[in-house]
Amino acid sequence: MAHTHLFADGRPLSGGGDISPRVVDAAMKVMHGPVGRMLMDSRIKSNVSALLNSGVTTIRTLGDVGYEAVRLRDKIDADEVTGPRILAAGPLLAIPGGHGDPLIALSCTSPEEAKRRTRENLDHGVNVIKVAATGGVTDATKVGEAGTPQMTQDEMAAVCDEAHEFGVLVAAHAQSPEGVKAALKAGVDTIEQGSVMDEEIIGLFLDNPRSLRGFSALDPTLCAGLPLVKLSQEELGVSDIVRSNSELVVDGMVQGARQGREMASLWVSAPTRA
Repeated sequence: MAHTHLFADGRPLSGGGDISPRVVDAAMKVMHGPVGRMLMDSRIKSNVSALLNSGVTTIRTLGDVGYEAVRLRDKIDADEVTGPRILAAGPLLAIPGGHGDPLIALSCTSPEEAKRRTRENLDHGVNVIKVAATGGVTDATKVGEAGTPQMTQDEMAAVCDEAHEFGVLVAAHAQSPEGVKAALKAGVDTIEQGSVMDEEIIGLFLDNPRSLRGFSALDPTLCAGLPLVKLSQEELGVSDIVRSNSELVVDGMVQGARQGREMASLWVSAPTRA
């Protein structure tokens, strides 16, 4: 699986960004305490086992409560637990109150702080870094917030510079052309979700000198986006805000995925130049 969150269990979503700060603070204290750590370790072990028994042999988890996926990865690597290969990001990086913050993110307000947060994740043993270039669907508090640029290009560039120094790829949650373009210019290696592309965006995917490998890749995660517009709100348990934001961004994700497929086909079929 190229993009998952191991704290989630596949049940219907709740809310839509309308959880009170008091509830969030209480949840954070529990989840980052000894009891919460034990609960998360148990939950992700169960989820990983279910994925393995479904035939999944590699998991890239891009945003978890803490470093529970790192701990499980190390146990699997040491043959203490049977499981798939895990590429763990730990908490993603976001602006204060941005996508994922504070439940599954570390916040930063400057390039210097973004670099420090990146090193914090690297020191915990992650083997991929995730940034929130834009707002997201599930935690938006108003219609139109999903896809709005959040982390600055300079902040994301600081993350990429630090991660790339250690040979670690950077993934970016991005759901608008503006967010995708800023993330690519910053040097991110993979775009998660995505949007409709223009010529500049396509060019940056194919030739990205700031990325670790000289190019960037698209992971459209349509399995997460399409159900939000194809299934009923009652089945999903999502708010009107989530549904409206989903309709705004999913069409761009689908168009971007089609453009990516066409781009890949042209790249593979292009004649080799001397």
